[in-house]
Amino acid sequence: MISNILTSGPFSIPTMRRVGYPASYAAAIEACASTGATLMPPVMGTVAFVMASFLGVQYSTIVVAAIIPAILFYVALLFQVDMFAARRGLKGLPKEDIPPLWPVLKTGWPYLLSLVVLIFVLMGLRMEARAPYYAAAVMLIATSFRKETRIDLSRAKELLLDIAINVARLVAVLAGIGLVVGGLSYTGVAGAFSRELLLYADGNVPLMLIAGAVTSFILGMGMTVTTCYIFLSILLAPALVQAGLNPIASHLFILYWGMLSYITPPVALAAITAANVAGSKPMETGFRAMRLGLPLFVLPFIFVYDPALIMEGTLIQILERVALTLVAIWAITAAFESWVYKVGRIGNLSRIAIAAGGVLVLVPELMTSLIGVALLVLVISINLKFVRPEEVPASSQRKQVNG
Repeated sequence: MISNILTSGPFSIPTMRRVGYPASYAAAIEACASTGATLMPPVMGTVAFVMASFLGVQYSTIVVAAIIPAILFYVALLFQVDMFAARRGLKGLPKEDIPPLWPVLKTGWPYLLSLVVLIFVLMGLRMEARAPYYAAAVMLIATSFRKETRIDLSRAKELLLDIAINVARLVAVLAGIGLVVGGLSYTGVAGAFSRELLLYADGNVPLMLIAGAVTSFILGMGMTVTTCYIFLSILLAPALVQAGLNPIASHLFILYWGMLSYITPPVALAAITAANVAGSKPMETGFRAMRLGLPLFVLPFIFVYDPALIMEGTLIQILERVALTLVAIWAITAAFESWVYKVGRIGNLSRIAIAAGGVLVLVPELMTSLIGVALLVLVISINLKFVRPEEVPASSQRKQVNG
């Protein structure tokens, strides 16, 4: 995710600043979006392949389970960014500043082609181990047709050096975690940790999940996502599964919480990296990223209790819970941003009521969710009837906000 920020950040962050987003807010958006990329199918991070191996399932099974939570996270991020822009009267780039689609596709088709090949080999042929090699070979061949993208001798040296550095770092991480995991396994500490967690929780699943979330978050501060997941899948996941929770949901729960340190102070590696690109204050960016990434804190608890969000259940159950979760995410986001579409700014009392309605909708029990929906409809109806929509001053619509 750090490399993702360093690659896309120099393009996305200046663009967001041009339309009026503060520097720290633009950096926070980039940090959250790059962090979520590890969770987004069909090409997830390395940890997804490790998860498939641990669970003894196909990679496609992990993809199917992870797709709804990942989409919900990006929808929540989109809601927040859009409401922030609406509240401050920000507009998009002028049409003349947007590059035409065809020239962009004409120059970038090798990258899209290699991505298509990667997805096809992963999902169609189910050759997870060979997929990166086929995709890389296709990209090397496709880029050789244009002089600007062709790899010459100097570029080849840089490419080989970069590969060697990344492989060396990966080997060092795997060797270290291998020693730790081996020690835990041979001494029996791994099994004892699971038993102790079950004992202290005393069958209380929420308490166990909170303890697991805190453990995942703390360990995620000092480890890479893959390392943290491997460690916790041995220590924590068995306890969650023994408590009767869905195995895939339990492993995804660990993955989500292990990633949160990347956007949460004091570590917040992703936020600090994005802040360096944007030229904003690291801690301010970190706290804004934590607020934008709030769905990542909540989503793991939702899909652990409601397996319909990881495609476990009938089609009607899945559609029902996805629809209700979208309503809840919209409501909580509106409360955070003090903005409701067609209404405009809302007061503190309305914010509290809308947030409460969103929380009720999240509860995986139909009657409680319907009560939450009714509360949302009531609050919005009152605002539409008695509160005049606030007009955004025209002078602020194209105002450049410095962060």
